Amino acid sequence: QLWMGSVPKELDADAISTAFVTLGAPRPTAVALRRSTYRVNGGASGDAPVGFALVDFASPEDASIALDACANATFKARSSRATPSSDAAVERSETTHAFHLRRAADTLRKRIPHASWFEPAGDVAHGNRTRDDVNLAAQLLPLDRAELRARLDALGDAVSDEDERRWRDEGGGGLARLRLVERLCAAHGEPIVGGVNARGGRDSRAGNAHDGNRARDDSTRDARRRIWTKADPATVAKPVSTGAIARMTRCLTELGSETIPGTKAHRRWPRSAVPDRSGVIASVRYLSLTNSPGAGSRQRRKLERYRWVWDECKALLASVAGCEAANAFDGLAVTHGVRGSPHVDSMDVAPQFACSLGDFRATDRDFRYGGCLCVETAIDAVCAIDTKNAIVSIDGRNVHWVDPRYVGDRWSVVWYRRDVGAAEPVAEGGVVPRWWAREEKSSWVHAAIDPAPVDADDDDDDD
Repeated sequence: QLWMGSVPKELDADAISTAFVTLGAPRPTAVALRRSTYRVNGGASGDAPVGFALVDFASPEDASIALDACANATFKARSSRATPSSDAAVERSETTHAFHLRRAADTLRKRIPHASWFEPAGDVAHGNRTRDDVNLAAQLLPLDRAELRARLDALGDAVSDEDERRWRDEGGGGLARLRLVERLCAAHGEPIVGGVNARGGRDSRAGNAHDGNRARDDSTRDARRRIWTKADPATVAKPVSTGAIARMTRCLTELGSETIPGTKAHRRWPRSAVPDRSGVIASVRYLSLTNSPGAGSRQRRKLERYRWVWDECKALLASVAGCEAANAFDGLAVTHGVRGSPHVDSMDVAPQFACSLGDFRATDRDFRYGGCLCVETAIDAVCAIDTKNAIVSIDGRNVHWVDPRYVGDRWSVVWYRRDVGAAEPVAEGGVVPRWWAREEKSSWVHAAIDPAPVDADDDDDDD
């Protein structure tokens, strides 16, 4: 694949393909255009925005021939544009252009397997297959460039401005982020295959040290490995009553049903060509709702359509965290079968509540992390939290994901806040311990818990 820069808006894919052939190069198999993405002179007056193209060839050899034959060469192409005198009149002219070519650079999407961070493995809708754990590179993907560099500084492997400029010159921002992630993975002792290690060389080793506690060889012995722990449920999770579990499970089952008699169409999962957060959350079943005063008309209609889901989830939170907390959230996410998907909820302004339900079970034998909510608690530490049939509080502004090694149905419910005044500080360590027993009230998740009524399903009194 070749990258072609400074492509003006009047050039189309056919004109670019023809230009390659005219100069004696093989015909491209595909030309993907990205229109008006930047200005050559940084936005100077009269500087028209241009785009770039990703040009595919049948083989690496064909791409090499095309690069040798066409790099920096000029070509003529005919373009069409409307004349100022009449919108219907079209003026055709021949203009001269230059081939600004280089090999398409590696990017994070190319280097890191999709299954480790975006794409579901198997039938995610029913959660009946497993895959390997989320690798370290995927865990670092949500971090921006500044945070990646800050972590490398903290680990004693600082990246110079000169290095970053060189990477950008070679392959743009995508290559620069890839190089930073490669360096950071190597600093943690889990190098990407073929990536740049802490000494600037290439690394050919593979693997993902899930618990981050073992060295593979002498070259990683001094690395600062990621330490994994599993949270004590007594300090982070408050159980949901069996009655509340049964009611919520009925709601979620009906939401996903296609066959229950009397089920109305509006009670099913949203059907969209592009599901909510499709580029972040690996799940085809994802429902997000908000009652924010600033919500648009489409969001308000969606809330009314799924008001019954909102009310059931609100009742579930009230049964565990109390009415004050249940009246304080302004955003709700309900998912089915999420796996992996490391991400940051950057629009959140406070910690969030989370819960999972279903018949899922872990398939990893040693630590039983499968299906747990994993939260980055420090640059070298991850905490796995069992949220099954319990409510926990984490800060979604830290990187977090679902350990994909489970089988069975796994539903999750997340209550969060976005449309409030001043943002709360990010919770230290990313996890809020004993959120139900705080004397101080420094966050909405510390809301006082009301005495909860006893569920009829839980009452052992025969009277």
